[in-house]
Amino acid sequence: MSFTSLPTNTFASFSSSKISSNISSAPSLPLSLMYNSLLVVEVLIGLPAIKATLFVDVASPFTFVPGNYRRYNSLSSSKMNATDALCVKPLITDLDQFCRYSDGDGARAAVYLFDFFLNLDVHKPLPFAWGNFPGGTDPEDFLDGILGLGSGHPVSLVEQLHNTTLGRFSYCIPATLMPSENSSSNRAAPTLDFGVEATIRGQGWINTTLVRGTIGAYYLNVTSILVQDRPLVVKPELFWPNRGSGGFILQSRFPYTQLLPQVYDSLKQAVIAYFWQLYKVDPLTQPVSEHLDLCHDLRHFRQGGGPEFHAPSIQPELEFGAALLELPITFMEDFPEVNETCLMVIPLDPGKDRSFLGTVQQVGHRFLVDIHTSTLSFSPNQC
Repeated sequence: MSFTSLPTNTFASFSSSKISSNISSAPSLPLSLMYNSLLVVEVLIGLPAIKATLFVDVASPFTFVPGNYRRYNSLSSSKMNATDALCVKPLITDLDQFCRYSDGDGARAAVYLFDFFLNLDVHKPLPFAWGNFPGGTDPEDFLDGILGLGSGHPVSLVEQLHNTTLGRFSYCIPATLMPSENSSSNRAAPTLDFGVEATIRGQGWINTTLVRGTIGAYYLNVTSILVQDRPLVVKPELFWPNRGSGGFILQSRFPYTQLLPQVYDSLKQAVIAYFWQLYKVDPLTQPVSEHLDLCHDLRHFRQGGGPEFHAPSIQPELEFGAALLELPITFMEDFPEVNETCLMVIPLDPGKDRSFLGTVQQVGHRFLVDIHTSTLSFSPNQC
């Protein structure tokens, strides 16, 4: 894994006035969706700048770049002292009285402070962790690290860069890996935007309450999941955050929505019942589609004489004040190459206790997070 170093004169044309001007204009970064559903951006860090390819994590406030910091000596950085006000758990003090990230699960990283980020002189040093990633593993070979956009910890970039971000950001997940030449005119280029650039354009956008819970995560105020306009028979509190566990969060690191086992089982049974009642079709016992648990054979619906196939309507219900809103996203997807239509939801792994909305269900929507007004806005067909 290597970094792309930019020449020192990248910043040669920056005068003090130009730097101040650049700060007032919030950055807008091109956003890509990789084959494994990771959202990816390229950012500039340090002086002289290095260009790092990072995947976006909206559920964590921590930014990581792997490896030994000696590979790159930034003139605008310093190691964070343990006495720094930003050095609070899970950041800890190491033997040399410097600050270090440690999650107790194999991830250890020294924390460095940078004065330059995204080509901006940010006036106060921003924390970046250099070392092993959470879980003790590195991401894909083509990635250099993680850009954390979560809140709830002093190191949060969204909050540290408040003069630029205004405590808000938006992103839109593209439906394809590369922009289509035939894209409709109402679709904007996929971007990650901050501050005044973070907006929802067009019509049909919706606001809902954003619940801030444990470190990093943005909780959706989900009250139930509707299948054909009928709520699942589960306890509503399974969707609520409770002392650092439970709840339903916005996630950008995993492709599929994952639900607590009891919620997933109820959803699975409702989908099975839908297919049987309308089409008299049972689910496949051994789906070909990798990682997915519930699939039906598309050939049953392609044969002549049968009823026209319609996937079941599945929508989370969100609370916003006294109103209940439905999030218009897709939970079923066809895989014609293997003749299967599948539920794009899986149960949470053992030991996990927070349901989350995966990137597959966010495709084709723009999401705007505003941590100061505690609102989440979203609109379809924005990229």
